[in-house]
Amino acid sequence: MKSSAINAVAAAATLKVLGNETRLQIVLRLLRGELAVGNMERELGLRQPNLSQQLGELRDAGLVVGRRESKSVIYSLAGPTQERLVTALSYGFGLGGPALPTLPAAASPTAGSRQAHLGAVFARVTAAG
Repeated sequence: MKSSAINAVAAAATLKVLGNETRLQIVLRLLRGELAVGNMERELGLRQPNLSQQLGELRDAGLVVGRRESKSVIYSLAGPTQERLVTALSYGFGLGGPALPTLPAAASPTAGSRQAHLGAVFARVTAAG
């Protein structure tokens, strides 16, 4: 397999984790910025035991990270690769999202259309694996 080819096994495992409605809600919310568990409970209307279980699944999959701040645990997306993936999902399902990431000049779509730009973002996500 070429180094630029997508690791289908890893991609399928990640998408399987994101195939859960609650976990998808969590990562979509974290796309807007980090959030303490207590605030996440309130914003998403989730109970703490279920939220903790789902956050554990997302952590195990490498999609989110938590950090302790005083008595709170603050969660965020694990990094730029995860942010690009969740951004692509958000736009792909018509949810909008934060500003699209800036592409390097060589990767910028020449057509300049929003659709071409989104396609380039998605291509970078899948290539980053």
